[in-house]
Amino acid sequence: MDFKFQNEIDYFKSKNISCKIEQSNKFQNIEIQIRNSLVLRVILQEDYPLSWPVSVKIHSWDTKSLKSNRQEAILEFIKQTNLDLNSIIDSNQGKCVLIKLFEKILNCIEENQFVKECFEILDSRPKNQKFQERSILKTDSDSDSEKSKVEKKTSKKVQKEQVELKHKFKGSEFIFQRIKWDDKIDKNQVVIGYLDRFLGVKDIKFNDFKGVHDDRDGVPLHRIRYFKINDKIVWDREQKLDLITGVGDISGFFDKINIKPEVEIEQEKNFENQVNIIDGPILEFNSNEWSPTENTIKKPSFLCGFKLLTYNIMSKSNFSRSIKSRVSLNKNCGLENLDKIDRMPYIVSLIEKNNLDFILLQECELYEEEKLKENKFIQKNYFISSLERENELQKHSNCVILSKLKPLFFKSVLLSDNSNKSAQICKFEIRTNSLSKIEHLLLINMHLSSNKVNNPLQKRETQMRNLKSYLNLDDLKSDFTFICGDFNFSDSNTKENEILKELFMDFGFVDMVPNCFTFDPSSNFSSTITSSHDEKRRLDRILLKSNNSNLSLSKSLLVNTQPFKVTPSEPILLDDYLKIGFCLDKNEFEINENEMTSVEREGFYLNPSDHYGLECHFKFEKNLDQSKLVHKSALAVIIPKDLSDEFIQPIRELYDPQVNRWPPHMNILYPFYENIDLDLSKDEQGTVISDLFYCFMKHGNFDCEFTHLDLFEKNNVVFLQPCKKSENKLRLIYKDLKKLFEDESHSKWNRPELSPHLTIAQPVDKRKARKNWARDTLKEIEDKFRNYLNQKPILKFNIDCLYWITRTDSTPFQIRQAFPLGLRYPSILKKCLNTQGNLINFLISKKAILSEDDDLSLVKNSNLIKNLILNHVKNSFDGDSTNLIHIGSYQLGVKSNDLDLCLIKSKNSNTENLTEKLKNQMIYDDKFHLIRPINDAIVPIIEIELKESDFLSGVDVQIYEIDTNVDKIESYYYDNLNFMTNLNLPYVKLFALSAIFENQNLKKYVQYYKDFQIVLSFVKYWAKCRGIYGKAFGYLGGISWSLMVVVFLRRNFSLFVHELELDMSSERLEKILFEFFKFYSEWNWNRAVSILDIEYVGEILEKNEQKSPMMILQTVYPYHNTTKGVGEKNKKLIVKEIKRCYEILKSSNDYELACDCLFDEPTNKIEFQIGFNNSNDSNHLFTLFKAKILGLVTSLEKTLPKINFRPMIEFNDSDNSENFTENFNFTKKYLIYMYGLDKNGLNSLDNNFINECCSGFISSIRNLSHANEYDIKFRIQ
Repeated sequence: MDFKFQNEIDYFKSKNISCKIEQSNKFQNIEIQIRNSLVLRVILQEDYPLSWPVSVKIHSWDTKSLKSNRQEAILEFIKQTNLDLNSIIDSNQGKCVLIKLFEKILNCIEENQFVKECFEILDSRPKNQKFQERSILKTDSDSDSEKSKVEKKTSKKVQKEQVELKHKFKGSEFIFQRIKWDDKIDKNQVVIGYLDRFLGVKDIKFNDFKGVHDDRDGVPLHRIRYFKINDKIVWDREQKLDLITGVGDISGFFDKINIKPEVEIEQEKNFENQVNIIDGPILEFNSNEWSPTENTIKKPSFLCGFKLLTYNIMSKSNFSRSIKSRVSLNKNCGLENLDKIDRMPYIVSLIEKNNLDFILLQECELYEEEKLKENKFIQKNYFISSLERENELQKHSNCVILSKLKPLFFKSVLLSDNSNKSAQICKFEIRTNSLSKIEHLLLINMHLSSNKVNNPLQKRETQMRNLKSYLNLDDLKSDFTFICGDFNFSDSNTKENEILKELFMDFGFVDMVPNCFTFDPSSNFSSTITSSHDEKRRLDRILLKSNNSNLSLSKSLLVNTQPFKVTPSEPILLDDYLKIGFCLDKNEFEINENEMTSVEREGFYLNPSDHYGLECHFKFEKNLDQSKLVHKSALAVIIPKDLSDEFIQPIRELYDPQVNRWPPHMNILYPFYENIDLDLSKDEQGTVISDLFYCFMKHGNFDCEFTHLDLFEKNNVVFLQPCKKSENKLRLIYKDLKKLFEDESHSKWNRPELSPHLTIAQPVDKRKARKNWARDTLKEIEDKFRNYLNQKPILKFNIDCLYWITRTDSTPFQIRQAFPLGLRYPSILKKCLNTQGNLINFLISKKAILSEDDDLSLVKNSNLIKNLILNHVKNSFDGDSTNLIHIGSYQLGVKSNDLDLCLIKSKNSNTENLTEKLKNQMIYDDKFHLIRPINDAIVPIIEIELKESDFLSGVDVQIYEIDTNVDKIESYYYDNLNFMTNLNLPYVKLFALSAIFENQNLKKYVQYYKDFQIVLSFVKYWAKCRGIYGKAFGYLGGISWSLMVVVFLRRNFSLFVHELELDMSSERLEKILFEFFKFYSEWNWNRAVSILDIEYVGEILEKNEQKSPMMILQTVYPYHNTTKGVGEKNKKLIVKEIKRCYEILKSSNDYELACDCLFDEPTNKIEFQIGFNNSNDSNHLFTLFKAKILGLVTSLEKTLPKINFRPMIEFNDSDNSENFTENFNFTKKYLIYMYGLDKNGLNSLDNNFINECCSGFISSIRNLSHANEYDIKFRIQ
């Protein structure tokens, strides 16, 4: 038994039906016993069901013993049933239908009662010898000799039939059906040559061929003259050639038909050797015309979600060709002028209505592109990426990309060299959050070859494989890769879908909309015209590969599905020609389980394209597991320890069983998320941490007063109630947090309004507490602690931070992160319980940190100066939207001698002389000693020296003009991305400017700000004293040192994690400081110091060519290497100083002694003084001096290699030296420290050489300077 028919054999066996199969050469003989007097005989070829059966017939016993009318009934039944059986074979080609044939015969007998009676009579008659001779059935009554005779006779007859069948030439109908149902043959490669009565023999693609059984105007199959597969004739009527079924040499034929021709192989070799990537223009509408944009800045764009459309819009020329083809077949169809109807308004209106972010169009030829460019909405909102059509060397693919965002680049990659098929690629830099890292989005728009070309399958495979190879290029690597367009094959095209899976789906691409038909001749009249059949197909796809799981598909739509009514010049003969009687009743349908609704036609309707558009809406989810709200995490206000220890904790120890688990606190959000900072080290800056900092930044610190005791009687809780003013401020914070976490529906925290309270008493088990427990306990507390509770207010403290606190099953709540309110960190010494240790006392004595009172004075003076300057700004730029913001070290709450301010103003037509205009306004203010405009910097700067101000010597105001018309321009500072984007500056200039955001952005990486403040204050003071501070002199600036401290604290947080007492003991801080120097003395300085992921750091450095001997990366766009100016020698010097400090701290038991030794300043230095009278010359002189002083240092070190020369500006608050540039209004001093000298100092020769170099240096300054009244002198000390 043949295993191919095992299911059939099992079926007949279950029915007790005899079924016998005999194998002979390449044929199989099957006989199935229907009744005693009726059998089904089938002769099959070896490769059935691919090939047709040779014979399918039923046979009965000899009917001579029956009456004539019964004989005629059986013969007629056999004749008709044989026709029905062959009809079943025709309609089920490629399938085994033995069971169907059997059931059909039984049904036919049951339907005809007279025939059934005839067979019953025949069954009862003796078996007829004549029937036995024709049958190969073996019966028990036959003798062995008779069986042998029958078998021999039958075998000879069958063998004769088989030989005749094998050599019989098969007709065109047989070959047509064989090709149609044979899965081994690619129908796209088959061409039919048929005889046209007027034009002779014509070729037509197999898929486009229609026989008379398909269409009344079809071609009869007997007119077919030959079949070609892959341009090779495989069946020819006149030559009697048949390579399909075996008349001719077919060995390995089916293995060879997919082999590419030599010409095509050669073309592909040439293709591989070509440069197939073209940089295309990105067009923007400016000055009433479309012109290429200047590729001077890479602008990452903010995206919280976007809408993407891929749409084959059916070009006018292609539609015209399809109509002409139809008219040539039927000149009276009424389609002649249909292509003159303008369909573009309906396509443009879709773009306007749906307000799409990315639009990928196919079949967008010159006519269609011009129509797009004429539209006002597109002119205002979109960039167009399209190749130049006039360039004969660049074949235009007719694929165009429209985008609201400016692409980073636009490239066209050739997919095959013998057609215009190329993929259009745009890359975008995006951020999913105002503080998130830069990610890349890649859009690929392509249109693969259709079935109307030769060898379409091979061409599509080549095109897809070429595209896959391009995606391996570094420029095309991205976080989100979209491949969109018209793939020109449907889900039923097995071969292409296997290739698609092999190349893309197996490598992470996902088919975003798998269940839809974008090409539907049954409801789209345009596709009925262009299609050769009425099969619904999904030709258009959107594939996505995403490295970020936060991107999700929120909606998918079929668009432009509704036709528009037109009145053709001639009536369209729908009934006679194109059978389409309904259309879709809406212009877009969401792709889901709901069926699309339709209406019957009344009149004539035309669709904008033969394809429907495929639109997808994507959104970036917050990187947060919404299910992880836990009762072991909270966002809370913590009461300062010195206040809580006085009477809050004593009360709680008596009445609150949670006293050892919870600190005295007020919950703002509880329960809270379990982990909100897991991905910060990977630069996933769009996290909850970032959002919380931004949220709290808008709320300043405020005093909170508790005025009375109250209770929640139902919950048995006694608490301290804040006053209304404090309560309202906390409720505003709560409201913003609810909005941040998208909880307007109160599904996470069910309180619409916050009820802030400080719990001081609650029972062990609230459910088992006695009635009136809360009232009795409140009265008891009032009696015991009357002295405290009678105070007005009972408790008052300043809320300047909120805390994220967490616990485990076995540990109490601990601080995970502090979130300061407002732009500035609180004072270093504020809330410090133990400030008497060696380290803090030392820093206070050196004025490296300020006392709490001094810090309050600094804040007060800073705000006064800021407001004073702001008034001058408003007077200078009346009518412009402006804002003045603190930046720099002031934000971190650490000491700085200068105040840095950022002036942001809206850009207007008059942008000249900004600094002069502001200077002229401020020059008469008696608070300012010197006002110095700097116009040749990246952005205009005003430097201001103050006459009398505690703790501050000067102010730097950086002026930024933002190209926007928004009213609240201050919001731009909080958005690094939009701020930088709207400056319209070259990319390279953004590096220097990005520093204004760094201190603010650093905060989200600091778990506890006081640790950071103390360590940074010490390190900056130490670096200045050791002469390794200052970017202008080739060392590390303040931002670099800050970054080093943050990286250290994050990587060693487990060593310093503190409980809720907020331990500020000097011993603990000394340990942290020691570990800092140990950490960097052991650091591998070939690696970058960065909070970002190491692999990502390498990518940034390579991309922007920022590698240098020392690498410390910022955390904000564009991730500047803050140490590009540090050379190899200075790097070694910095590392040497770090190791020196570590060894001192390591060996010294007396911390004060170690610090004194560490901070001994060098006794030798070169002091330069510049004196001048005209403040306008100051900028020129200072810039020239800074530019040249490093050259002097290099010359000195080259001759005196044993001495280290370290230049820096001496600070005014430590400058006690006399002025030796006399009779000048203004003086500025520069110092060059000399290290490495012995106790005797400089010898005379070295002293003379240094004098000569410094004199030459001053001469070079005089030669280059164009200032008038000034002098430069120096002395060696």
